[in-house]
Amino acid sequence: MKEASFELELQSVFLTEAEEMLEGTESAFIAVEADPTNAANVDRIFRLIHTIKGSAHVAGFPALGQFAHVFETLLDALRKRTLPVTPDVVDVLLAGNDCLKTFVAALRQDPGATIDTAGVVARIDALAANRERTAPPVALTPPAAASPLTPPAAASPLAAPQAPIVAPPAPWAPASASDGPSNGRSILICDDEPAIVKLMQGILSAARFKVHTADGARRALSILAAETIDVVVTDLKMPEMNGIDFIRAVRAVNQIVPVIFVSGHVEKRSAVEILRLGASDVIEKPFEPITLVFAVQRAAAVKIMRDAVLSLSRQSFRAFVALKRLEAHAVLGGTDGERAADKQRLDESMEAIQMLTMQILASERLTKS
Repeated sequence: MKEASFELELQSVFLTEAEEMLEGTESAFIAVEADPTNAANVDRIFRLIHTIKGSAHVAGFPALGQFAHVFETLLDALRKRTLPVTPDVVDVLLAGNDCLKTFVAALRQDPGATIDTAGVVARIDALAANRERTAPPVALTPPAAASPLTPPAAASPLAAPQAPIVAPPAPWAPASASDGPSNGRSILICDDEPAIVKLMQGILSAARFKVHTADGARRALSILAAETIDVVVTDLKMPEMNGIDFIRAVRAVNQIVPVIFVSGHVEKRSAVEILRLGASDVIEKPFEPITLVFAVQRAAAVKIMRDAVLSLSRQSFRAFVALKRLEAHAVLGGTDGERAADKQRLDESMEAIQMLTMQILASERLTKS
């Protein structure tokens, strides 16, 4: 099964958050046109664009962050009443919103994608240049303070989704140290010699690993693409491809799965190259069963730790986005429903962070035992 790098996982989380924030924004911009005196509509849009701007830079999308910053300056002028809400301004707002959605969709397909934002940026700059010649600013009506006895307002199209963030399942939660990283972990054995495959399968099955087998590199790559595999154990020399070509092919499918090579003779140059490409270990034949078990256990423990750290980082970034939104609420206000939704998102992420931190500590203690 394909597993991404930390950078790609982080970017995926950001894009999901950005897509949620951009849902329904078009209707919100139309609401601004329908009632240009309502400051709450402009403030709500400004909060979302401000959050996207800050989060995009953290996620490694500086071009998107820069465009969001330019867009934010236009909204800021509307908030400060230095620019009136006219049909031309609303047209630019809608064009900017479409540009943001297109940019996020393009990044979803290719994290390195860029789109042409020059046209929209030029229109925003033109509005700024002509600001002095525009009509007198329209007085904005500040949002009414909510009464303690007044029920929360209905969520706007831009309100944070109410559905809870489900914490990812723990990659491994041992009941005791005796469970070890063997418990339930999936190992893929690849070797063109049936006797060797049978031998290693017996050893690792006895150690309570779930074992998949392949008689060649192509079959192994097919299994890797379809299944969740925690460690790959493979021969260094096979008819279909050598070990170096195989680990390169593995990395094209899965960037993080540990790979252990087993071979009767390993040349120093080959060992250095496969380790450089990310192999976890090299075992020479003949080997003692315990040597194979320990090597796979070490690799599985590293995978467990990495899975947990990746999940922890993902939840930390979600908490960061929720905090940015709450920060905007603190400065610009917002409805009780919006604040409550963002607080709920933060609470759920913090609960997942606590769980994952405890899991990492438990895994680390086990690897030291």
